[in-house]
Amino acid sequence: MRRSTIVLVVLFAALGLLYWYMQKPGNVIKQALATSTTTAPKPQSNLISPEKGPVSQISIQRADGKTVTLNKTGGIWLVTANYEAPANQDTAETMARDMTSLRVIAKLEEAPDLASIGLNKPTYTVSLVLQDGSPYTFKIGAATVTDSGYYIQANDGSIVVIDKYAIEQLTALIIEPPFLQTATPSPAPATETPAPTTISETTSTPDVTPTTKP
Repeated sequence: MRRSTIVLVVLFAALGLLYWYMQKPGNVIKQALATSTTTAPKPQSNLISPEKGPVSQISIQRADGKTVTLNKTGGIWLVTANYEAPANQDTAETMARDMTSLRVIAKLEEAPDLASIGLNKPTYTVSLVLQDGSPYTFKIGAATVTDSGYYIQANDGSIVVIDKYAIEQLTALIIEPPFLQTATPSPAPATETPAPTTISETTSTPDVTPTTKP
């Protein structure tokens, strides 16, 4: 028998044995292939369902106690910091919509030690009033190691990571509350009042020389 024929026979025999082994349930090769198969990523979710919004109140409190509140009353947004005044309506409406689009980029199945992610003493606490009037509170901890988001303790106690940009837009309310900026009238030009002038009047007495009659 030629050598090439022997090689082909051995090869076909090996393939036959492999096929037979692959049909057996629980074989190691099939399990390895299943494990290495890339699974489709889970669809991204939001911290608060869009159906719950837009919200009617946003209150953010910093760890030092400073608080800024946006509250919609009678269709008008008001902002309260050191005092209460009308808010920039466009900014307030945008913030209210953004609360229901806070993107969860990761969810921690097992909660780590809260101190290690800054949630034992949260940097900020956010309290919302949803469209149906129900409250929702979440806490903001430290930034992630990759600096792509912040650790958040949700209303139900679960720990998630929220997109960094969205959280920093929210915490900026503490630094710069969105009060309505009204135009400041320009001061009227000052009218110059002429300085009083002192007029020195000198009464001159005519020099009259008496005429002597001859």
